[in-house]
Amino acid sequence: MTELDPITLRRELMLRNAIEARLDRLVSLATSAALKLSPRTQMEESQLRNLLNAALESRSVEVTTNFIRYQIARKERDWDTSLNGFGHTIIQHIVKSLKTTADDIVSDLGNDSTDADRAWFQSKNSDIHVRLMHLYLGYVNRVFYFYKKSIDRERRDPDAVKDALISLKLVTALEEAKADA
Repeated sequence: MTELDPITLRRELMLRNAIEARLDRLVSLATSAALKLSPRTQMEESQLRNLLNAALESRSVEVTTNFIRYQIARKERDWDTSLNGFGHTIIQHIVKSLKTTADDIVSDLGNDSTDADRAWFQSKNSDIHVRLMHLYLGYVNRVFYFYKKSIDRERRDPDAVKDALISLKLVTALEEAKADA
């Protein structure tokens, strides 16, 4: 077992806390992506689990976004080919929003830090981006599961999808209110 020195442990704890402080934002992004799906979507849970598995295996933003593009081409109706559709929204979130969040984490942690700490955090930027992507895709999977089960439940409860959409929109509204404050 490798023993970490106190400086590395302190840095890792600071990094973990900085990521955890942004989890609500990741959930909100995941929710906004799921809201792009049509209530008539034929997408299944396994498609998103496969995406999450591909991301976890590769540990690469580029490989993951390539997999999403493949899914968009393969399952056009489910992933939606429009630039504002589900698949491209996930790509935009990963490539732009999560990259910005990773950069913000590095910048925030670098404030009031030593040059050595700042350099260490900067060296972790790519790892932070990948970690944020993994968390985000996990949240997309969970939000989708809730939404999909609401669609399936609509046969018994005609308001199931409407109620699910209201619930999901509350999440994004909370995040928007935080951003405005």
